[in-house]
Amino acid sequence: MSVGLVVVSHSAKVAEGVVEMAAQMAAGVRIEAAGGTDEGGIGTDATLIAAIQASTGSSLDEVAEAARGAATMGKSKQR
Repeated sequence: MSVGLVVVSHSAKVAEGVVEMAAQMAAGVRIEAAGGTDEGGIGTDATLIAAIQASTGSSLDEVAEAARGAATMGKSKQR
C-alpha cells in the first residue's frame, strides 16, 4: 500500500520547504507540494491541488472534495 501526501500552502516556497523536510523523515512516501497560485502569487489554486491529488492515487470523489475544499478556503490579504 502506498501513501501519498499533498502539502497545501498559500506560498509555493513554504509548501516546497515542507515537502523537502518531510521527505527527509519519510523516505519512500510520495509527498507533493501544491502552493501558491498558477500565476506564482500568494494564494491557493484548486486546479493544481486537484491535479496533484489525482496523481496520488485518490479516487475521483476524493479529488473533487480536495478541489472543493481548496476553492472555499479563506484567502489571506497581502499587506
